[in-house]
Amino acid sequence: MTKNKKSIHLVVPKDNEDIIRWKNALPPRSFNGFVNEILIAESKGAIANIPCDFSYSKEVKEINGRIDLTDPAAINFVKKMKKGFATEKINCIIRKHIQANREMNRKATEICVKNVCDIINGFKAKIKEKETDYFGVQDKHRKLCDSYELAIKTLFCAILGCCAAQDNLHANSALLHLGYEKIIDDAFNSVFGQSNTDVTITVPKKFDNKKQGGKICGL
Repeated sequence: MTKNKKSIHLVVPKDNEDIIRWKNALPPRSFNGFVNEILIAESKGAIANIPCDFSYSKEVKEINGRIDLTDPAAINFVKKMKKGFATEKINCIIRKHIQANREMNRKATEICVKNVCDIINGFKAKIKEKETDYFGVQDKHRKLCDSYELAIKTLFCAILGCCAAQDNLHANSALLHLGYEKIIDDAFNSVFGQSNTDVTITVPKKFDNKKQGGKICGL
């Protein structure tokens, strides 16, 4: 064993089902690394940024094996634990970090939903203003409905793209920077034939379904 490495024997009994299900949901051979991250963060009074999903398979087996600690902070932290109580203490710490991440994920999801609602409300208000910009245009109502449909489809593609980010933090950041005003302008410019040299988004093809004149379809 090297100077910067310490091995501990970790047992997670079956009654610690939450930790076992968390471990079962992790990528193969990653449990050791995440336990290290948790202990390092705990030694610094922080919360580790870890996955927080659970596996819901019927099988729940006791965890009984070796954890190799490689970081000096984690090694020193464990050395200070009372002899004979390290396993129990580590299990409590793991649970604490799982629960903290699940709570942060829940709050981030709520923020994500709020951001989407704010975007849609702003989009609806902005798109209703566009009708007055095309007074006297030939075939106005059909073109308006085509513009609405194109803008709505593009908006929802953009929202789905934001929400497909690697985590809620990045998703919320992308949603906050989603320019729905430009999506509306580009859709109307496309349908009404006006030039727009600043188009940077890719929009879906326009459908030829029948629409009701003047109605904002889908809102």
